[in-house]
Amino acid sequence: MMQAAFQCRDDVLDADDARDKYVARQLFRKLAANKRPTDAQTAGQPYTLFSEDFRPENKPEDFSSSPGAWLEQCEPYMQTFLRLLEEAEAEQANKQDNVKDKDNGLTLSQRMRANWTSRRWMVEYAARTTWVFDHFWWKYIDKSCFGENEDEDHKERLVLLTDVQREQLEPFVAKKLLMTEEKEILQCTDEDVQRRLQELLI
Repeated sequence: MMQAAFQCRDDVLDADDARDKYVARQLFRKLAANKRPTDAQTAGQPYTLFSEDFRPENKPEDFSSSPGAWLEQCEPYMQTFLRLLEEAEAEQANKQDNVKDKDNGLTLSQRMRANWTSRRWMVEYAARTTWVFDHFWWKYIDKSCFGENEDEDHKERLVLLTDVQREQLEPFVAKKLLMTEEKEILQCTDEDVQRRLQELLI
C-alpha cells in the first residue's frame, strides 16, 4: 500500500488503473489479516507481511520454499530443477543427514512442489515484488481467492471493501492523478506519511 500511496511518477495510467491498484491492495491486506491464503503446511503458523527490502537478512523463512521467479518462465525447467533437488536430497539422506524441515517434516523439494502446484508462490512473489503485484493480483490471486472476475479489475470487487475503504477510494484516485500530472518528487514529513497511511490502512 505504501508504494501505491507514495510513488509519484508513472505509477498509474488513468483513474481506473488507480482504482485497480487501490482495490487490489485493500483486498490483499484483507487476505493477510485473515491469514489467507494458507495451506496445510502453514496452517496455524503466523503469517507476517514484511517490507520489500529482501536482502538475505530480511528474507522470511517461508519464502525460501517458493520456487525462484526465473522458474515461472517454463514448467519443464521447474520439473528439472525439482528432480535434481530431490536427487540431492536423497543423496544427503543416504549420508544420514536430515534434509527434512524440523517443523513440518517435508523436504525443500516437497515444499517447493506444493507451492508451485498450489500457486502460493505467486502470492509470495507478488508480496515482495511491487512492480508485478497488479499483474499477479488480477490475473491469478484475485480469481483463486475471490472467484471469477471477467474483466480482471476492481469493478466486481468493490462490494468486498468496507464502507470506509470505499469512501477513501475516490480521494485516493484524485491524489494519484494529481501526483502523476505534477511529476514532482513527493516531499513529506514523517507526520504526513503517518497521516496518509492512517487514511489508507483502514
